[in-house]
Amino acid sequence: MKKHTATKSIWSSVALGVVLAISLAAAPAAAQNELARTQGFHAKAKLATLLSGGELTGWWLKNVARTLPTASLPSQQPKVLRQGKQLNAAKISAATHLGKMTLAQALTHEKGGARGMIVVHRGKVVFESYPNMSQFDSHLWASVAKPTAALLVEILIDQGRMQDTDLMTQHVQDFKGTHWDKVRVVDLLDMTAGLDLVENPVTRQNPNSIPIRTFLAEFGEPNMAGKIETVRDVLKAAQPLGEPGDKFDYSSSVTQALVLLAEEATKTPWPELMHEYVWSHTYAEAPLQVHLAPDGMAAAHGIMSSRLRDLARFGLLYTNDWKVAAKKRVVSKAAVRRIQAAPRGYDFFIKGYSGPVMEGWLGASPKSNSRQWDAVFDDGAMFKGGLFGQGLYVSPENDLVIAFFSKVLQTPLGPFMRPIDAYLAR
Repeated sequence: MKKHTATKSIWSSVALGVVLAISLAAAPAAAQNELARTQGFHAKAKLATLLSGGELTGWWLKNVARTLPTASLPSQQPKVLRQGKQLNAAKISAATHLGKMTLAQALTHEKGGARGMIVVHRGKVVFESYPNMSQFDSHLWASVAKPTAALLVEILIDQGRMQDTDLMTQHVQDFKGTHWDKVRVVDLLDMTAGLDLVENPVTRQNPNSIPIRTFLAEFGEPNMAGKIETVRDVLKAAQPLGEPGDKFDYSSSVTQALVLLAEEATKTPWPELMHEYVWSHTYAEAPLQVHLAPDGMAAAHGIMSSRLRDLARFGLLYTNDWKVAAKKRVVSKAAVRRIQAAPRGYDFFIKGYSGPVMEGWLGASPKSNSRQWDAVFDDGAMFKGGLFGQGLYVSPENDLVIAFFSKVLQTPLGPFMRPIDAYLAR
């Protein structure tokens, strides 16, 4: 028996040694492969390739800070979100572009591209899933970031430092004498500037359009003439398409005008404003990453990253459960009412290119868009979506926040927002 035990021990040691030897041999090779992969991604991280989708885009969505200058807004008082009675994702279904399916199926569908989703109801996490990322990963918000640019302006309105009816050029003096002269603050908030800033299939394919020139400037890449521009100079070159206030034209360039507006009104860089007025008051788990153009301009229209839970905390600021997410009220009741009013209405929203796209994305008809939110519903719920399938849904009346990250151009998660709200409201 002793001989057998000794022999077994010897062979266990040999086996362990072989495993260790294989591991040690494989580790450098694996590390080298990862090094080469990451270096390859860095070399290819240009605007055109990043927007094309695929493996590079998937990597970049979680690694923006590796490729662009970044202002990191620290989290100062982290707090854990409490857990509540869990939502059964198999009991909620919706009609999506991939067919009718349950939420559980949508999160794991091979073409769905879902990375993570969190649902916070009445201040507690009732659902959380990470099918394709870690809960500790920072991820690109994309256009879900647009309400941050609006929020800083809302705060300045609450402080009496500007009004909806002010002309942009009252605060941004160097734009006087350009075609921005008639654009009001509310036209920036509602994306009704009346300038050639619209994003649609035509302008996104035109390298000389204002939207594409804006993006090239943010990435420090030359325009078609070989010149590297600043976002500020690109915006000044905008030409009229109609009268301000006449038409909803979705535009990241308009959101960047809100960044300039807040900075000029306060003489403070946008990341410092965001930290002072918003992020420093939250119980965020990790820093908010505000990615910057080469000249330091915050790309608040969409190039911003955080953990999924912290995106949910941002959404909670618009609800009565704001105390779960922050030590003080950041979004005033008046600001929420201004968003929910959506006074331009459904007919205004649906008549252009952008409204029908957003309605189809959600599988539901909103009241209108409003103040950088893609959709506001009759019951006061608000939604903002982003490129490659990011989303934030907030129902102040139901104290509900849903946030999700994805990596595909069209996610099946959008149509689940209203069914989840209705299910929890019951």
